[in-house]
Amino acid sequence: MKTFLYTALFLLTLTISSVAYATVGGPTYIGDFHYNRADESIYYQVNEQSGRGCPTLLYKISLENRAVTPVVNCDQAEAIVNASTNQQDRYYGLRTTYADMLSAMKPLSPIALTNSNIHIDIEYVDESTYGTGADSFVSHRNFIANVYQNSTKVDSFKITGCSTNQPFVFLGFAIPGFEKKIAVLSSTKGDCYEGGYTRESIHVVGNVANINKEYVNAYKTHYEGLEVSEHTPIVFEKDSIASSTTQTDSQKNTFDWKLVVIALLILAAGFWLGKIKSHNPNTQ
Repeated sequence: MKTFLYTALFLLTLTISSVAYATVGGPTYIGDFHYNRADESIYYQVNEQSGRGCPTLLYKISLENRAVTPVVNCDQAEAIVNASTNQQDRYYGLRTTYADMLSAMKPLSPIALTNSNIHIDIEYVDESTYGTGADSFVSHRNFIANVYQNSTKVDSFKITGCSTNQPFVFLGFAIPGFEKKIAVLSSTKGDCYEGGYTRESIHVVGNVANINKEYVNAYKTHYEGLEVSEHTPIVFEKDSIASSTTQTDSQKNTFDWKLVVIALLILAAGFWLGKIKSHNPNTQ
């Protein structure tokens, strides 16, 4: 009997120990972006797979001051789920609640940033550490995303990551009724905990013009991360906007050389025609 009790206590200790050191990290995906004219904000759903394991949350970002605030927080979302009478699908009530709230709003349309000659340059700022002494480690690194249109800086926003060598992926969204503002979704490794997890954020970008609002096939939900495609620029910190400007200049130079070649051919043709004419006795 004692052997059984000792074994049970030993297993219980291991269980408690494993729970105490269990990982609590996870990715954060966002999607289902809608514009609410009533408060000039973009509403979106958040699937945060870390911490206490909250149900899908509802957030908004202001188009005026860019403040991000919860509309339905974790406690409220859990209360809606727990109050559900649907035994087969406990989250049905939460989904219908969000669907009802978003039904009066207009969805954002995904667009290709490059179609409007918009490019993003990532600038490293500094790093943040967690812990002290020998136990400290880099928790995340801070960056600035500088937004350029036609090689001119128009806006910027803060973004976090883990490494200066990691990729940052972006997707643009047209906002209904706005010609000078767009929304930009960022998807990247947001921190260094347990190797780092994907973190997605939505950003408001202003001072843009002549936006190409052609819809692109890049539908984004909160269930999974942003899918990389021809519509999602992949940017590294080592990249620079100058490289794209140099490419444009190179294309212009190629065009100029073509003009030079054409001009020389015309001159040569004129020269030979003149020479032939001068030796033709019928022209004298």
